[in-house]
Amino acid sequence: MAAGRTVAIVQARMGSTRRPRKMAEELAGLPLIHHVLARAQAIPGVDEVVLATTGAPDDRWLVRYAREMGVTPVCGSEENVLQRFIDAAERARAEYLIRLCGDAPLVDPGEIAREVQALREEDADLVLWPPESGPHAQQGAEAVALRTLLWSRERAADHPRAREHVVAYARDHWRELKTRFVAPDPRLAGRFKFSIDTQRDLEFMREIYRRLHRPGELVSLFDAVRLVREDEVLARENEALYRATYG
Repeated sequence: MAAGRTVAIVQARMGSTRRPRKMAEELAGLPLIHHVLARAQAIPGVDEVVLATTGAPDDRWLVRYAREMGVTPVCGSEENVLQRFIDAAERARAEYLIRLCGDAPLVDPGEIAREVQALREEDADLVLWPPESGPHAQQGAEAVALRTLLWSRERAADHPRAREHVVAYARDHWRELKTRFVAPDPRLAGRFKFSIDTQRDLEFMREIYRRLHRPGELVSLFDAVRLVREDEVLARENEALYRATYG
């Protein structure tokens, strides 16, 4: 097992172009950012949780909320998300990091912990799902070594896939890196839209949380998948949201 700190970095800001201020929107009486940070804190083996946000005035609310939850906020570039992540990782002295999107409130801590374990066992650069695994419900999280982000910056500092999507450039060039493939749990296989980009996404997620949320507990991704599969109305809405996003 490779040595070094593992840090979960949550990417969030209030200035989303498709759904501004969505991080403050409530699910089960708590803001979206709360649920994502709580999931990051529940990942086994994580040494620290960091919020990677910006210095924009609207993001001051996120900084305060993170501190109230015991999460370290790091403010970085608004446009260069890759550099924002590198700044956050270096501030936290991370060797390995988990990138979590602030708009994905159903990430399963156990699933991402399996990826981190695989990353560290082989001292890999990157963890990917096998191409044959197809779509699945675990969305908005990925495990990667800090050196991989530094490699992306060196190779493609101005490339949009690197600057805006952090790990995407490395995923595109995985053959040039030490990549470990980890299959997702087969129970999560299928076409699901569990991230929040629009008001319709938000209402869909609110209904899932209304049905499954229990105070003080995380909503299980496995329970959410089961609910969507068994409820015809939710299944139809999920399929419509999936098609609207992924085609």
